Amino acid sequence: YNSNAIIYTPRKNAAWYLKQAGGPTDQADKSAIFIVRANGSVVTGKGEGWWGGNVLSARVEPGDTIVVPEKPIGGSTVWKNLLSVAQVASSAAVTAAVLVR
Repeated sequence: YNSNAIIYTPRKNAAWYLKQAGGPTDQADKSAIFIVRANGSVVTGKGEGWWGGNVLSARVEPGDTIVVPEKPIGGSTVWKNLLSVAQVASSAAVTAAVLVR
């Protein structure tokens, strides 16, 4: 629920840290969670084979970042286009309000 900087606790896995932040929301794409290590490498749960385990069971080290992406917007292209138009209209309205002042 919350984007956070949580103090490093040794020997804790990604699931523990995610729980400390409030857990994933309903809009979270739990199958796409990944960890960006402080050295730039990425840990995912994909392509690990039978013995690879889940990304949430991976140990987290100091400086690592756990990324929980949102689910992509589903549905027809009509809804996607409507959302895009609404975002552009909202931005235009904010811009106009700033210019009027």
